[in-house]
Amino acid sequence: MGSQMNIQLSQLVRQLALVSAVSIALTACSGGGGGSSDETPSASSVSGVSLNGKAAKGIIAGGLVTAEELGADKQVLGVVGNAVTGNDGGYSLTLNDSYTGGPVQISITTGADTRMKCDVPAGCGTRTDGLADTNGSIEFGEWYKPASLNMTALMPKASANATVSVNVTPFTHMAAARAKAAASLDASAIANANSEVSNLLGGIDVLNTPPVDITDPAARDGASATAVAYAALASSLANQGLTDGNGQPDLNAAMDLLANSFVNGTMLADDSAGDDNAQISLQEIVSGASETYSEAGIVDLTDTIAGLQSTINTALASGGIIDPEPSPSAGDETLAQVKQLVTDLRTWGHVIQAETEAPMGAFATEIGLASAAVDFLGSKGAYEGAIGALNNSLKAAFKFNGVEEDLASEYYFGLGFIRGAITRTAEGKIKITDAFVWGATVNMLISMPEDQTAATQFALGVDSAEIVTPINSLSITAGIIDVTLGDSFTINYAEINNPDPYAAPIVLPAITDMTFDLEISFTQLVDANLQTLASP
Repeated sequence: MGSQMNIQLSQLVRQLALVSAVSIALTACSGGGGGSSDETPSASSVSGVSLNGKAAKGIIAGGLVTAEELGADKQVLGVVGNAVTGNDGGYSLTLNDSYTGGPVQISITTGADTRMKCDVPAGCGTRTDGLADTNGSIEFGEWYKPASLNMTALMPKASANATVSVNVTPFTHMAAARAKAAASLDASAIANANSEVSNLLGGIDVLNTPPVDITDPAARDGASATAVAYAALASSLANQGLTDGNGQPDLNAAMDLLANSFVNGTMLADDSAGDDNAQISLQEIVSGASETYSEAGIVDLTDTIAGLQSTINTALASGGIIDPEPSPSAGDETLAQVKQLVTDLRTWGHVIQAETEAPMGAFATEIGLASAAVDFLGSKGAYEGAIGALNNSLKAAFKFNGVEEDLASEYYFGLGFIRGAITRTAEGKIKITDAFVWGATVNMLISMPEDQTAATQFALGVDSAEIVTPINSLSITAGIIDVTLGDSFTINYAEINNPDPYAAPIVLPAITDMTFDLEISFTQLVDANLQTLASP
């Protein structure tokens, strides 16, 4: 895959441990809002930002997608992108050059060709849209043209060349209204609101979890159980009795009612016997989702519904109000990157699931694949896996004194290698051969900076690299790694190439940051067959 990773290593190795827990329990995404920081965006253009996701109340095809940058006063600064959703509700767009790095609102509205899947067990009223129908009624799983829809999601911000997942659902609309209730709209308010709604739903990440077409068995089989649970909860919005004269769901009225029911950050646990036009309670959402599961003939494998029912019962015993707090990690950029990695790993698992095994058997494979892949990338310990192997190999290249030595020699390196060799080629490149560190065998060819370069940041060319464990491998065919050091360092090859094996080792300042721009392919061993997995 061709990918860009902008990673603060010191933060990454602390956060990757969180990924393993998430990937092992893929049916329950962690709460949190895909966040950012509170920094005021630069007035200059932030280019190359790609957004993708799905739009679903039921799945929305032909929906009009508008991306707008918002100011702190919640006013639209300008339209920064447009798209149209496909038949699976998916969209993708690249923000234009007028985007300056602030909050982005993604809106889904209807056009002449917009269609929606009816995900209401009782049906979606009488058909008046001219679409072919055998009985004139819009039944569960049938397409229809909604009269009107305006559904939104808020993204805190994005950095240049980032790829960001933003799904748009009734619950992201709910979170957007909550964020806009703050005195000033900033990244923190948006991240906290997305996190609050995620935690209200038992930990489903509302912004980053792609909802599935719950009416379609084939779509459900190819999706995570968490995505199915998310779709079931979203379907309940149309069960609130808000309809037009033809019995079709009044989506905008329902959307506004949902948003207003949480705009102050709390929700009633149960108001089932109350006025549906006044507020929506969590019990009504849970009951509606249960009806959808029953209509679709499926079981909640995540136990999300059971967990939410327990939350409701607990709240009813102590005042009847549910007040979800934002996760402590809401707004953490590194964790947002980690979540995107988990999304990629889940996608890889779905490829294996769709192409190699029956659904039930593939579910176990998906969990094992994602867990192994995350472990390989470094989650077991501070420097295990591919990230640690890259880090230690780069340090070894800097410290190499020109004499071919066993990398196990702590005198020269002390970087956790237990075997391998390091040499300098005739072209001045560093070659690491069969090094073994943190469970991975490393072979790398690295182009070093020019002699006498003095700086805190150096660019190292990765001509090639193979990082291999018994069950998977990471192959780099080209790329650049920018290394930032804590203090200035001077490249002095006369000193580095000192042939005296007893010469003092090169003292390298601590590496504080790395930016990777690499061409990578990842191969995972699955049932004795190698499957090459490509990230989106």
